[in-house]
Amino acid sequence: APQVAWMLKRLSEMMSPQPPSWLPPASPAQAEQNGAGAREEKKKEEDKEEEGTWEIVDIGGGRGDLAISVGLNFDQRLQVSMVDRNDKALDTAREAMAKAGLGPQALTLLPADLSAPTPLPLPASDAKGRVWVGLHACGGLSDCILALAEGGGAGLPERQVEGFLCCPCCFLKNQELRSTAAVPDDKAWEDEGPAFPWVRLARLAELTEQHLTSADPPQLAMHALAARRLSRFSGPEWRTALLAFPPRFSPRNLVLAGIRVPTATAAMRWRL
Repeated sequence: APQVAWMLKRLSEMMSPQPPSWLPPASPAQAEQNGAGAREEKKKEEDKEEEGTWEIVDIGGGRGDLAISVGLNFDQRLQVSMVDRNDKALDTAREAMAKAGLGPQALTLLPADLSAPTPLPLPASDAKGRVWVGLHACGGLSDCILALAEGGGAGLPERQVEGFLCCPCCFLKNQELRSTAAVPDDKAWEDEGPAFPWVRLARLAELTEQHLTSADPPQLAMHALAARRLSRFSGPEWRTALLAFPPRFSPRNLVLAGIRVPTATAAMRWRL
């Protein structure tokens, strides 16, 4: 599927030793702070480049289209997990894995309900970086993906590099997950709430159709929702971007992307 191929390319760019071209440049303060620490690590990095492994976690992966493609298209340094609460979807994913010749060592399928306040049972990993992904993550599921990335995954070991790549969809679904994701300063589902009018924009964004232009109200609403979601990543260690795949793939084509690089070593590797 073209959307899956687009996501694979962005993932490859996120895992590259160089920063993706679509990320905004570091601020002068970030560059100065990162540069000082980077110089201290430069000799070690020149002597030995740390490759390490990457951990990719597909949240709400359904029948496994994205997760299986990740497992098939990247090398063995990648550890891939897919989480879904629907047992039938997981069974379908297992069948698809078997047809693709992908073994359980390449892709771990995990039944989990994100509405429960328990850590995800991800397999043990010494990965240097982790990217949380979701393709057409319905409603509150997108917020859960962002919350997992922001917190490094509750109860999970922190990674040197943490990132997310999330394509929201069906803006009014899975409303219960928004409270689980602790969406900041948002009383969107209270009609009289003075905060960000999330529900009104979500209803408008649901009207998005393929023939609409970027200036049409449903498209503007979709952009406003995306910008609001990205606003929770305001720390200096985060660099975020709002991407879009071609609308001919799907009218709901916005993709939230972000990477947290908190260490001098990682910053130096990207020459920030």
